[in-house]
Amino acid sequence: ANPKFGRFDPYQPVAQQIEMSPTLINRFDLIFVMKDLPQRERDEAIATHVLIEHKKEQKQPPISQHLLRKFIAYARQKVFPELTEKAVEEIKNFYVELRNAPTTGGGDDLIRPIPISARQLDALIRLSEASARARFSKKVTKEDAKRAIEIMHLYLLQVGIDKETGQLDIDKIVTGYTASERSKIHLIREALIMLESRTGKLIPLEELKIELAGKVSEPEIEDIIEKLKRGGDIFEPKRGFVQRI
Repeated sequence: ANPKFGRFDPYQPVAQQIEMSPTLINRFDLIFVMKDLPQRERDEAIATHVLIEHKKEQKQPPISQHLLRKFIAYARQKVFPELTEKAVEEIKNFYVELRNAPTTGGGDDLIRPIPISARQLDALIRLSEASARARFSKKVTKEDAKRAIEIMHLYLLQVGIDKETGQLDIDKIVTGYTASERSKIHLIREALIMLESRTGKLIPLEELKIELAGKVSEPEIEDIIEKLKRGGDIFEPKRGFVQRI
């Protein structure tokens, strides 16, 4: 999932930056964006490691590759842990509380941010089972569930935050649109319908900007208009005018 332009843009949704459909992105349990940012201590550690590798002075790892492969193969073939009641309760509480956390999106389902979906619930179960399996445990404990929740929460904070509202919004990852962006698209659609009834099928963009003044900024209007054109909702019959399809 390499970024289209070589590096990830921290101000753009992940879904819009990689050559992968949102429906496929949504099937990953975890998504982490790898950023190559200058950081002195880390850069020194990487440089030291690479130089030691070239000098052939590297230390043996704590677990040999051969043993690690056997460990993983055994865990996958022989260990099938079951959820305990405490693990179930931990996962359920996290899911329900996050889903129903107070938001600034209002009561409209169209614009209300959804912080987590049932797909992430399934992912939490798989991650909790994986934590138990790594210990060769037949039971998924509360600690396994907490570990899975911590990893999931870290992933959501990295790539699922709507920077405009500061809230978690899973749609930012799977569709590329946050609740606040959906709200603005909804406003523009309504404005287009109203202007069409007033000015006819040809809608002047200047009229649209005047109508939305104070609600949506001009750069945002232009960006959303481009998205609506690409999506086949509207077209531009002549410069400075749009028409609904």
